[in-house]
Amino acid sequence: WAEKLIWVKGSGTVIDPYVISGLFIDAKDSGSCIEISNSIKYFMIKGNTLINSSGGYTEAAIKLNNVTNGKLIDNDVSYPNFIGISLFSSNFNLIEGNNASENTDFGIWLRSSDNNTINKNIVNDIPQNAIQIDDDSDFNNITSNTVNGNQKGIVIYGDSDNNYIFNNTVKFNTIADAVGIYILDTCMNNTIFNNFLINNSIGVQIQLTTSDGNLVYYNTFINNTLSASDDGINNWDNQTIGNYWDDYNGEDLNDDGIGDTLYNITGLGGRKDNYPIWDDGDDIPPEITITDPINYTYHSHPPIIQGVYYDLNGINTTWYWVVGSSKNETFTGNSVEINVSKWSNQNDGLVSIIFFANDSAGNIGSEVIIVNKDTILPVIIANSPSNGTIFDTTSPNFNLTISDLNLEQFWYTIDGGVENFTSVSSGINIISLGQFVWDSLSEGSHTITFFANDSIGNIGSEVIIVNKDTTLPVIIVNSPNSGADFGINFPEFNLTVTDLNLEQFWYTIDGGVENFTSVSSGINIISLGQFVWDSLAEGSHTITFFANDTDGNIGSEVIIVNKDTILPVIVVNSPISGANFGIISPEFNLSISDLNLEQFWYTIDGGVENFTSVSSGINIISLGQFVWDSLSEGSHTITFFVNDSIGNIGSEVVIVNKDTILPVILVNSPISGAEFDTTFPDFNLTVSDLNLEQFWYTIDGGAENFVSVSSGINIISLGQSVWDSLTEGSHTITFFANDTAGNLYNIGINIIKELPSSSGGAIPFGNLYVLFAGMAVIALILIQKLRLKK
Repeated sequence: WAEKLIWVKGSGTVIDPYVISGLFIDAKDSGSCIEISNSIKYFMIKGNTLINSSGGYTEAAIKLNNVTNGKLIDNDVSYPNFIGISLFSSNFNLIEGNNASENTDFGIWLRSSDNNTINKNIVNDIPQNAIQIDDDSDFNNITSNTVNGNQKGIVIYGDSDNNYIFNNTVKFNTIADAVGIYILDTCMNNTIFNNFLINNSIGVQIQLTTSDGNLVYYNTFINNTLSASDDGINNWDNQTIGNYWDDYNGEDLNDDGIGDTLYNITGLGGRKDNYPIWDDGDDIPPEITITDPINYTYHSHPPIIQGVYYDLNGINTTWYWVVGSSKNETFTGNSVEINVSKWSNQNDGLVSIIFFANDSAGNIGSEVIIVNKDTILPVIIANSPSNGTIFDTTSPNFNLTISDLNLEQFWYTIDGGVENFTSVSSGINIISLGQFVWDSLSEGSHTITFFANDSIGNIGSEVIIVNKDTTLPVIIVNSPNSGADFGINFPEFNLTVTDLNLEQFWYTIDGGVENFTSVSSGINIISLGQFVWDSLAEGSHTITFFANDTDGNIGSEVIIVNKDTILPVIVVNSPISGANFGIISPEFNLSISDLNLEQFWYTIDGGVENFTSVSSGINIISLGQFVWDSLSEGSHTITFFVNDSIGNIGSEVVIVNKDTILPVILVNSPISGAEFDTTFPDFNLTVSDLNLEQFWYTIDGGAENFVSVSSGINIISLGQSVWDSLTEGSHTITFFANDTAGNLYNIGINIIKELPSSSGGAIPFGNLYVLFAGMAVIALILIQKLRLKK
């Protein structure tokens, strides 16, 4: 996932590690700024500024948890952070050149972590412990750090053994209970060597009797309130040289650089420095500069180290120590090859070598060089193709896994010929000979040898043999054509198979199992068989025929056949069967579906076939007005048909009724023009139609009033409240009826509302009114007859 982040570079290998650099991160007291867990990838965190990490006891500016192969270089992890750098259960990491000063708890903290290097860091002004190694942390190198102004400078604690504390400057650690270098709680076999302990409350303290076997020598103690304290059984010299104590009150009468009397160490252990460094004269150590090789270069054989050794009063002895080896090796001159045995005993990876020189006064100078040991040959694994694979006209590609920490060059030869160099990387690589080269090779076997070397000169190789055979068997499908349709009967395939060395023939159906059958070179009839055909699903099926020869060449041919045994489907969406239609020809909404639709037609009452064009999906089919007009009144059976290209026929029947006769309404009573007073009239009507659907009336052309009626005599009442709402005078009542075919009929009748007069002597109007009413009835009858004729 790290490779997807825009602020992370690299690929996680030793030669191209992940790199996080140049970032400013403010954790805002919510945890660690950078945390890496459960990683064995190679990475580098370099040149970042990280602040305000806290929120938990182990949170830090940089926090590693179960991590190896990391390099934390030149980062500013100083105030304000809870912890500058924290490692838990993390091994083989480098912490170099970081500033972890002024944090609130620890500067650098290692827990349960082994074989780490803490080099050239600045850890000042920590109110607790500047550098703490605890919780069973072993074989760590703490070298060349500046540790000033803290409560405790360097702390080794909690079953942490075999750690190497070298060349650190530890000064002014005077905060309450301050100690420059502090060891306690069952810590064994740690080495404190060539450190400068100046102006501390206590220079070195080994507290409690459980910490034994630690070696403290060749350190410089100056102006400490108490130089050293030891409650255990520990060694303050290496039986040759001890430490420099500025409060030593003895003498060096023989000028061998060793005090003539012992130096007593305060504490319960009653320990002594048997060889205190004391020189009444020259006390400047020789200067050592390693000129070749530079740090972190790779070597397979013991490297030759070249250096410059200088002292004003001349060099007495030069020697080196391969860290982790049993003893020193002395040498003369400015160049020395590292001892073969000591080199062989080192594991591949980082190897630290410390060079020493002393002068005639016993002053010792030192310099560390770190190199990478690499004795492993590059590895080439041919993932594909397998040895002996046969290829035809296409040039083969070779899938190779190439692995080496320091991969330099890759090349290959064909049949021991010229070297062909190409660029690769450590990991999976695809190597192609190229089509031009492959075409130039003869038929037969060819040996491809792949080579890879690293920057040290180690060479690995891998051989693979491939065979070139470019003649394929030929298969020709004579019949049927691809895409042919078949119904219930299985197809047979007429094939021409040709090859001089024909070996096997088989076919697959839709990429399924291989079905082997015997053929000969020439014409062959191949049948799938009825049982197999019956088991196949409807639709398209891919039949692939194969033939190989004795050289392994495979020829193939593909044909597609379609199985269609399903009848076409017709669904009448509308109208429903039994629907009634009037004078307008009905339209039929049909859903038609089939994969291989061919023809569509319909019949009316089993008559002639009427063909029309349709498509799979929704279709609107009309009989046509001319055809509809020609049909008699009553029920008609419409049968729709469709077939597919294989001959399957589907059909659907719908019955429609033709009804063009209008409903009939007769007003039995009252007669038109009848007078009514305060009591509302009732209307006696005869209503008749075979498919009567709705009935309604209007008063003076007003709102439609729907009422339920049946075919026959019906009594229709306006209702008293409606009658009361009408004005005096004439009112037209129009009755309507329609049928399910949409035929509509109406008839109107006039009635007069005449309320009784409240005074005597009415105008003799009655005779004239009766005359008008009679004329209106005659007019309505004439209008109705004219409608019926139309």
